[in-house]
Amino acid sequence: MKITASMLVPEHIRDDDAFIRRCPKCGERTFHAPQRVMVMSASGARSMRLWACEAHPLPDFVTDTPDES
Repeated sequence: MKITASMLVPEHIRDDDAFIRRCPKCGERTFHAPQRVMVMSASGARSMRLWACEAHPLPDFVTDTPDES
């Protein structure tokens, strides 16, 4: 999965905030909330807060692959 800037949760957003965003998996506009996931990349692993659809949450571990679309 390619991690994009639009997936990053700004620091001022609380963990229990939710916003309506378009789901990349199904294309529907639905509630997204911050989710903390471990992101693996070529430079190492790091914990990140990413927007996650409440209907399609992200897995606990995500591999950041820049060449994927």
